[in-house]
Amino acid sequence: MKIMNGKSSHLTKAAFLAAGVSLLQLTSSAGTALTFGPSDSLVKYDTSFEREAETVSTNPITQVADFSADQPLLSESENYKGPSIYGGYEFSTTTNDAFLSRQQIRHRKNKPDSISLQSYSGSAWGGNEISLHAVFFFKQEDFKDEFASGNFTPDSLSTKWSSYFKGDNRDITGRFLVKMGETYYLSNYTFNATNSGSSMLPKVSLEKVLWAPYSPTDNLNFDQDAANFQKIELANVEAAGVYIEDDQWIGNDSASSPYSLEISEFKVSGVIADK
Repeated sequence: MKIMNGKSSHLTKAAFLAAGVSLLQLTSSAGTALTFGPSDSLVKYDTSFEREAETVSTNPITQVADFSADQPLLSESENYKGPSIYGGYEFSTTTNDAFLSRQQIRHRKNKPDSISLQSYSGSAWGGNEISLHAVFFFKQEDFKDEFASGNFTPDSLSTKWSSYFKGDNRDITGRFLVKMGETYYLSNYTFNATNSGSSMLPKVSLEKVLWAPYSPTDNLNFDQDAANFQKIELANVEAAGVYIEDDQWIGNDSASSPYSLEISEFKVSGVIADK
């Protein structure tokens, strides 16, 4: 290019600057979209869910908080300073007089506040069957402002929990959940929630995960044996969370509560495609 009086050089620089501005404008938003915990200030005291389980059977005892994507289990309020929690759960046992003693955000001194489920009975648990299925998730509308709308693609999912499950044949299995359109999906990737722990799916692992449709409105209990796990593109994700279950374990008499599940952290990171 022939340069006259340095004008072409200035024009070239101006063009590069303009291109840089345009590139910045087109760059997707990326980062942590939602964080639940860890925090000891989500609540000031134990705070029960707005929607609690109802007893639907007494033989065996079965208590169910129906799944809902419209009515949160707990929404942000004066008493709860966190993102709205959606989902549902069910507990069943052949033990007499058992009930869900915790359906709440539990506040514990020097420990993070947590989504808490726990059952209690004054009778013996030994030899009795117990089952638990629970799903908790967070909607995109409650993500951070820059991620609360638009085409969201997650690039990592993580959670942390504190738990104990007493008895025999325990296999407390956790999976990650996403929602796209009208369909919920559960991961073929699983984590063992029998004892306290944490799990994370970074981008490199998330890209390899298979997903199966899940219909919690019809049945909270995910049928993993009949599940159709496939590779899908995670785009326009509208919600994310966790699913935890054990179809059946046998209680013992080591504690008045055969289990305690406390989810103290859930995080999803990702990108919003250009708007």
